[in-house]
Amino acid sequence: MYLRRFGVLPSAQGHGIAKMLIDAAVDAANGYDDLTVVTREELPRTRRFWERQGFREVRRASPNVELRRPLRTFLFDAPDADSMRDIGRALAGQLSAGDLIVLSGELGAGKTTFTQGIGAASRSVATSPRRRS
Repeated sequence: MYLRRFGVLPSAQGHGIAKMLIDAAVDAANGYDDLTVVTREELPRTRRFWERQGFREVRRASPNVELRRPLRTFLFDAPDADSMRDIGRALAGQLSAGDLIVLSGELGAGKTTFTQGIGAASRSVATSPRRRS
């Protein structure tokens, strides 16, 4: 879904109106995978605003910069290994044969622990690539 041009009067800026407009667009984007906006290279403050709202550059064709924000993303807090396994178990119930999950992160980020949770809740065997001989 593309956001077309919109603006906030200078006298009304700084009150969260643009954020409310974005939140309304996200709420209205049922069935869409992402929200896209185009800004211009000569407006770095505008681009920074979009980046603070979760948009990232996906394409540049001077003078335009296309930014995109995925809509089907979720954040989970996993303060310990058991919480990470619980998240994996919860996801396992939503997976179907042929689904692909790609995990990336630093060593010790919890990728294997998350995978253990999926494995514990599913019939298939899941292994970590770093544990293969």
